[in-house]
Amino acid sequence: MTATLRLSCDGEMLGSIAGKHALVELGLCTIDEQEICTFSVTVQPDGEAYEYGAREALRRPYQFFKENGQLPQEAAHLFIRFLENVAQGRKIELIFVNPGFDFAFIKTLLARYCADKVDLVGFRSYDITSYGCAALDLPLANGMSTGKLLAEAKIRYPMIAAAHSLLYQQNKRHNALEDALLQAELLRMLEKIIEKRCSNA
Repeated sequence: MTATLRLSCDGEMLGSIAGKHALVELGLCTIDEQEICTFSVTVQPDGEAYEYGAREALRRPYQFFKENGQLPQEAAHLFIRFLENVAQGRKIELIFVNPGFDFAFIKTLLARYCADKVDLVGFRSYDITSYGCAALDLPLANGMSTGKLLAEAKIRYPMIAAAHSLLYQQNKRHNALEDALLQAELLRMLEKIIEKRCSNA
């Protein structure tokens, strides 16, 4: 068993401001375990209704989350219980495509409903795209945007293009667990490419 547990994590929100707009879906999966462990919870909104654009991504009415979600405090404790069970004392790394955004909503949920457990997810989080582009010697230090870096990575590595297209297809109804699983697959692809590059160096 490794000393650190890596988890691919994704959240779905009703808007862009943590504390004002609600986190309504949370999905996680392990990355390095032989048997993948997953977690998913739908959360009853405790904030404002949809911000413009969010409904287009989620493609479900506000009432869907009200009727099918767990109470926020219950969802927060279910999330913590999953982390404690799967981590078994290991430090936790949460891995995202956009860590600052999702992490803000997750920590807001925990701070409100189980503040004594916030540190459990505070060890480390990082962005798959930036990590991968840096490891593949793409020009991360030249002030390029993440979008431009990703475009360059997709030109050089078709596998990355395929995985990312699945994750961000335009007409997709976003689901937190499905996106977390795709993110994990994207990271595994990147690391296989990196491993191969290192062995050929």
